[in-house]
Amino acid sequence: MKDRGSCHKFIPYLIRGVQHGMQDIGINSLRDFRDKVDSGIVKFERRSTNAQLEGGVHSLHSRRSQLKPALP
Repeated sequence: MKDRGSCHKFIPYLIRGVQHGMQDIGINSLRDFRDKVDSGIVKFERRSTNAQLEGGVHSLHSRRSQLKPALP
């Protein structure tokens, strides 16, 4: 495994990624997350790296961003 630096930099990065992922699916807290998992609202799917790549955007030559620039 390639060295990627100190865990003191990686752990906050990992936490932010999890927070953003939970926000994307409408989870507000760990308690809310656990309740939704237990009730079956939130489910998990195991996918291989190749399945993740195949599920992404492909065969696309160019893409125009729909985001508008921030006002000064």
